[in-house]
Amino acid sequence: MIPLSTATKQIKNALADGGVWIVLLTLTDRHNTTTLRLCSNIDDVVFQGHTYTAFPFEIEEVTESNKGELPTVDIVLSNVDRLVQAYVEQDEDYGSGWHAHIDIVHTSAIDQGIQEVYYDFVTMNATADVDKVVFTCGLRNPIRLQFPRVKMMPNGCQNTFKKGACNYTGNDATCRKTLEACREKFPYKIETVYTTVNGVPTAVQRRSTLPFFGFPGIPTIGIYK
Repeated sequence: MIPLSTATKQIKNALADGGVWIVLLTLTDRHNTTTLRLCSNIDDVVFQGHTYTAFPFEIEEVTESNKGELPTVDIVLSNVDRLVQAYVEQDEDYGSGWHAHIDIVHTSAIDQGIQEVYYDFVTMNATADVDKVVFTCGLRNPIRLQFPRVKMMPNGCQNTFKKGACNYTGNDATCRKTLEACREKFPYKIETVYTTVNGVPTAVQRRSTLPFFGFPGIPTIGIYK
């Protein structure tokens, strides 16, 4: 049982309550570039210096299983205006690996920045339809991590399109992530580089390099670790 303060117990057990309990939800993507602060209330609230936007969402019950499966909990958000879905679709991991922080506060103590109960989860995946966006959450688990992080795939680029090492700046919105697709997006050209040969600066011409993160030299199809 989660311990509650004396003041909260009095509020909970009172015959008449002058306030309400509010659930605050903070969703942050794994790169800390997107943060959504939402509250299960009809009006926006300010808590600990942050404004939480009134938005319909529900937190489902924690799943239980006798088959050795890890517990999960679903956070269900309204998708009528497609607001949350837009953030998920812009995320390269499509809502996976986000940090979900939940605070439960009472309006009588919200100005003091006091929360009685809080939870922290990590989103494992997200799904969306015309009515709702569902984040399936759990705890961090090393079993879910990929080992090794880099796989040796003959014809599959592991770079994120238009981010990091992929410096494509064209108009294409997608990439097939193959060597052929990379060559199409980065046409053949000769560039001049300078190196030192026997202590003498020398200009050398070479083909421009491709930002292809794969292992095309592997002769067979498959994955090598």
